[in-house]
Amino acid sequence: MKSNNCLTTMILVVIKKPLYINIIKTIIVIMTTTISVREDTKLRLNDYKMGKMNYDALLNYFMDAISIEDVAEEHIKEHYARLKTFEGISKEEFKKRLGSSS
Repeated sequence: MKSNNCLTTMILVVIKKPLYINIIKTIIVIMTTTISVREDTKLRLNDYKMGKMNYDALLNYFMDAISIEDVAEEHIKEHYARLKTFEGISKEEFKKRLGSSS
């Protein structure tokens, strides 16, 4: 009876040893996300893809080609253009509209 227990213990040790080695390995996880685009936009993106390029590489290529300052400058121009035609409302009208939206 004791010899069976010793044999069982030896087998467990042999089975457990490789498991400890596997735990030490490094796990790398890459987080992904979904970006909603219209179908025609996706078709245009497909035209730009070359070879095995994925969408992440393609979008990074575009962002590297156009500086954030150029994009921000365009937004600022649009903002000032909207301000030229902006028509404000009175404080009372604002409160009225705010109250009716609740």
